[in-house]
Amino acid sequence: MKEELDWEDDSGVLSLEEWEKRTGIYKNVRDDLDNVKELDLRDWIEIVVYLNKEIGKTNLFKMLFLLSERLHLNDFVPFSWRPHNYGPYSYALENELDKLVEGRLVEKEEIATSNKGVIKRFRLKNAVRVKKLLNALPPTVKKAVQDTVAEFKDKSTKEIEDYVHKTYPKYAIAAKC
Repeated sequence: MKEELDWEDDSGVLSLEEWEKRTGIYKNVRDDLDNVKELDLRDWIEIVVYLNKEIGKTNLFKMLFLLSERLHLNDFVPFSWRPHNYGPYSYALENELDKLVEGRLVEKEEIATSNKGVIKRFRLKNAVRVKKLLNALPPTVKKAVQDTVAEFKDKSTKEIEDYVHKTYPKYAIAAKC
């Protein structure tokens, strides 16, 4: 097991493991990122929802956060991440997700919980456009996206939150979970 160390970079303190992963992914994709700059928030939301088949809101936000950090998507996609109740949060992402639901491109299901909360789950209504988007991605970017989603797809919300809070503590400052 690797010893955990703090590592300072422009996004704050990271665990050495996440920094190595992020650096390795970026080295593999950086030459191909020019080919994905035209993708916007909608595209990235739909890609992650599609690859998960169904996903809760918190997990969706955390996966998109990790992708934006690992692929340096923040350089050309306006996520505008900020610390919030459950870690990294993007109002722009929330607004775009609402538009996708209102436009009936993404289906939202609200499930009541025993503690009077609500779990929001999302599914893509039509995958044809997203399949084309995914297949048009450069192979290095497509693999990085699929690998990141696969890494977290079967994890609980708590596990993903804990990972993000531990590896990106700058965004856990306001976390209430």
